[in-house]
Amino acid sequence: MDRRSVLINGVDVRLKELIQQTCEQLNVEIIDMEIMPDHVHLLMENPAYTSQRCPICGSVHHADDRNYTCQCGFHIHRDLLGAMNICNSTEFVGNRQTA
Repeated sequence: MDRRSVLINGVDVRLKELIQQTCEQLNVEIIDMEIMPDHVHLLMENPAYTSQRCPICGSVHHADDRNYTCQCGFHIHRDLLGAMNICNSTEFVGNRQTA
């Protein structure tokens, strides 16, 4: 069964706008998006808990004030921890990113 090409003639542009608006409202970063005539490829990063997950041992717990200290001894400012975890959540494969 062939897929129908329904995401054409401006529908693709509007769908991309709606996805971008929704992700902005939900504070979700779009890493990659490709609208095809019959489907959508969407890779996104949800920032929830990125400043609560230890990159060393993987445990999750709340940071005290602005500093994060893990039971394994790792410590860092929680904003840096969040940025670190987001950067480490994707890898490059060829010329595209994948989770």
